[in-house]
Amino acid sequence: MLNECKSCIPGFILEGTSCANCGDNCANCDGNKAVCRLCKRNFFLKDGACTTCVDNTIEQCECNEAVNCATCETADTKKCENCLTGYKKSDEGSCDECSEGFFMSQNLCSKCGDVCKSCSGDGERCDTCTTGYTMSINQICEKDCTDAVTDGMVCVGDQIVACGSDSQTVACKCESAVNCLKCNGTDSKKCQSCMPGYKLAGDVCTGCADGAEVVGAFCFISGNKSKNNLSGGAIAGIVIAVLIVAGAIGGGVFWFMRQKKKTSVSVEGSAGIQE
Repeated sequence: MLNECKSCIPGFILEGTSCANCGDNCANCDGNKAVCRLCKRNFFLKDGACTTCVDNTIEQCECNEAVNCATCETADTKKCENCLTGYKKSDEGSCDECSEGFFMSQNLCSKCGDVCKSCSGDGERCDTCTTGYTMSINQICEKDCTDAVTDGMVCVGDQIVACGSDSQTVACKCESAVNCLKCNGTDSKKCQSCMPGYKLAGDVCTGCADGAEVVGAFCFISGNKSKNNLSGGAIAGIVIAVLIVAGAIGGGVFWFMRQKKKTSVSVEGSAGIQE
């Protein structure tokens, strides 16, 4: 019959032989008109209802195929006007890149560590540092204390010490010279030796050593990034775990030998009775 519907246009749902409206700003309410499945452009879906994207920063706004939009462009609702927190807009109008201070992991932008200006890997490895921090050989940002030290000195933890010690993880202060492990003895504007990952060339340490990994403006030796990363608590935890495993193995061996001895005595006793 002409007054009966077999299917409905988007935004409506079939109820018997007629089409019912899905609800305000809903583009698809498949199965239940009270629960929206897909919103119209410039709205986001939350708890089965559609809410306007105006002033939104955390819910993904529906802007056709553009992703991670906070709001859609007015002139072209297929593009993002603003991005969700942690994302930035590409030239194509989609928010598929991470903004400063965030890193990409499994196609999602997550926040870097608090003192990283930019980061990579698990987010704890800094590529650049925020103001007041400086890069260490472990690719971790440490408190910058160059304003508090004189040439030839460096901060190690909370202590100011002479440059060149085994515990040094950040560059020595040598006037304007960078990446120095120690300053030149006769000219503090020059390096005598370089931090791990850099090579000395004409009293400067601006080039990476052979085998070093280049990360932005920095050079890292792979071993250094893991050498000092274990805290005392982590090391203690590893030792305890090893002792527990060793104890379990020892206990198992003791139990097995004891059971074997019991079995041997039982067999000998049975043999005596039979005789």
